[in-house]
Amino acid sequence: MRQYITKKHTFIFFSLNIIINMKKFYIYLIMAVSAMVFPFQAMADEWTYDFEDIEALIGNQGPRAVINANFNGLAWHLYGAKRNIDDQDWCNGEGSICLNGTLLNSSILATETPNITLSNARAIGKFEFYAAAHDYWKNNQLWWIVQYSTDGNNWITTGDAFMATPEPQLISRNINQPSAQVRIVREDYATYDYTSGNAYEYKINFDDFRITDYDGTVAPVLSADVASLDFGELTKGEEVIKTFTLTHKNIEGNIAMEIIGDDAVYFTLLTEEVSEGESTDISIKCTGKRKGDYMAVFRAATDDIQLNLTLTAVGKIEGDVLFSGGSGTESDPYLISDASDMQTLSNMVENDQNTFEGQYFLMTNDINMSSIKNFRSIGNQFGRQGSGIDGIRPFSGTFDGGNHVIRNLTISNSYNFVGLFGIVNGATIKNLTISQSSIYGSSAVAPLIGEILEYAEVQNCHVTSDVVVKNEMMYASGLIVGAMEYMGAPDGKYLRISDCTTGAHVTDFTGGAAGIICSQATNGAIIERCGNKAEVTSNNHFVAGICMLVKGTTTITDCYNTGKLFMEDDNSQGGKITTDCRGGGIVASAEDILFTDNWLTIENCYSAGYMSESSTRLHQIYDADQMMGENCTLSNNYYIAETGNIYQKYAIPVEESVMKTDEFVRMLNRGQEGCWMIKNGVNNGFPVPEGSVANAIENAKSDSKPSIAIENNRVVVNGNYDKVSVYDLNGQRRSLNSLANGIYIIKIEAEGKTYSYKIVY
Repeated sequence: MRQYITKKHTFIFFSLNIIINMKKFYIYLIMAVSAMVFPFQAMADEWTYDFEDIEALIGNQGPRAVINANFNGLAWHLYGAKRNIDDQDWCNGEGSICLNGTLLNSSILATETPNITLSNARAIGKFEFYAAAHDYWKNNQLWWIVQYSTDGNNWITTGDAFMATPEPQLISRNINQPSAQVRIVREDYATYDYTSGNAYEYKINFDDFRITDYDGTVAPVLSADVASLDFGELTKGEEVIKTFTLTHKNIEGNIAMEIIGDDAVYFTLLTEEVSEGESTDISIKCTGKRKGDYMAVFRAATDDIQLNLTLTAVGKIEGDVLFSGGSGTESDPYLISDASDMQTLSNMVENDQNTFEGQYFLMTNDINMSSIKNFRSIGNQFGRQGSGIDGIRPFSGTFDGGNHVIRNLTISNSYNFVGLFGIVNGATIKNLTISQSSIYGSSAVAPLIGEILEYAEVQNCHVTSDVVVKNEMMYASGLIVGAMEYMGAPDGKYLRISDCTTGAHVTDFTGGAAGIICSQATNGAIIERCGNKAEVTSNNHFVAGICMLVKGTTTITDCYNTGKLFMEDDNSQGGKITTDCRGGGIVASAEDILFTDNWLTIENCYSAGYMSESSTRLHQIYDADQMMGENCTLSNNYYIAETGNIYQKYAIPVEESVMKTDEFVRMLNRGQEGCWMIKNGVNNGFPVPEGSVANAIENAKSDSKPSIAIENNRVVVNGNYDKVSVYDLNGQRRSLNSLANGIYIIKIEAEGKTYSYKIVY
């Protein structure tokens, strides 16, 4: 039957079409309005990435390369990251990614803090991933945090800091933002100087990234209208006030504000608390007190999130201010903040013949000496004749490195007594590390001190394995070249070297070499709790781990050598090392005081380093038979049994496997509480002398450092503190008052400093 479409039918279909189209229009309109109100809902589906194809995406690029990669549809920015080189995966498959905490800097400086950052904003509910540390790095870790940003400038820390462990841990952080970026970065990123790295360290591995939906709830907002505050240049006593707006919306609980960091003392928070409403104007004052860079952090924090703003300023010298500030007294020391201060000190000792006796210096931060191509030693005899005041320019003050590092120190000349300090007399040098440096000279060459006259005190000073020391003639050392009887030390004044280590590569042409000190010729000297980890080489002469030559009454206790000691032929003896060359893991030789009672004491020491066997006069501790044995005391000393045919009288053999146990620690400590201990990741598993005695130096700097314990399932803090937090190994915060048995990380904030403790309960 044929169907006819009448005008009436046409009208009906036309009307239905309008209705249908109108319905579609309203549907599209509703969708469009929804998109305007919730513009990122369409992007908010769950996203995952398991790093299985990480090698194909980023290849073998080094950790200093900027890597922008697309992981399963999301763009990420990487710096300090690389594929996991051993292809170890603890979650699934064989792929994961490695992030370095620090980056080695030589001729190429790092350009940003190591991080993994989501490049483009999207809706984020939770950000989750697995973190772990390989066995090799398990004892060399730092704290990391997860942050998000809604504007690309201010980064908000969410949740607690976490540290990698060998056991993989799931890190989960609530971000709950309709549009945000997210990143993983060092906890101390705001004050960390990424251009000062001296190793690829603190490696952490990540796997199985996951981003879940934003749940649509009202998200808290904590932000500022600036990303940092720069107070510009300030003269001493000058004050500058800066103000910014802190926005705080949808936040439950209190917002705590503080200024933290080593330079926090130069900044004052003038706004005491946030105001009612959604924003507060925050004012901060900076006061010029010293020359050099100031850096601190303003922190606003709730229980769940925190905002950090970097505060910077530059102090400048004006008028009669010396160095970076201070007056040189013990309570107000001269402040050393940069390479120009070191140059000024060298110039004043040299040109003004100022010994700075009775005056004090304090380093305020790490110093990069690369701007000075050939540093002149502080105190020297360069180019002058004679031993009196016209010939010698000694340094006699107290120099406290403040536990900071001097890097890129370069000294190269044809003079004698070469080091950061060339000649010192009655000086105290302490709490200083020298790294990434090259020290060259004619004779008496060392990184720290060339020559000590009469007496000195050297405490807690260290030289790292990336330092090279070499001479043209004789005497080279990894720390100090020598000490001599000059005019006669005052009563009660002696040479004391304590709690020092060296890893420097030392090469002597012909005179002799040592790890800690070459020649010790003063009476009453004490060398205690020191260690050599370096490769020390001398051509056709004496070589030792601690002291090459003893010529004055000396006591050496609780010291060790784990470095390699070589005596090599210089071809002047017909291709054969002479038989009178001597090597010792602790002491190589002694002279000139044959008839002095008890002139050399060596106790509680060990040597586990390789020694060349080209001479018959090698001993892992000291060859007492070369002199009158009744004039020296050797007690409770040990050597590694695997040494071989090296002469070993007066010491006890111990197998290497035993040397790395608590049993050997008890032997060194004579079965009592002592300074020896084994520290994970330190000295290749061999004991180090860092017990209560050695730590006294560090503790003396901060008598208010709190101590902690867990008693009856609750944390007990002894001492003053501002805040205490407890975390399990998964990085989750725990109650202070209801702890089960387990391993916990406890963080205490006190007087602007943060202390971390690992407790097994």
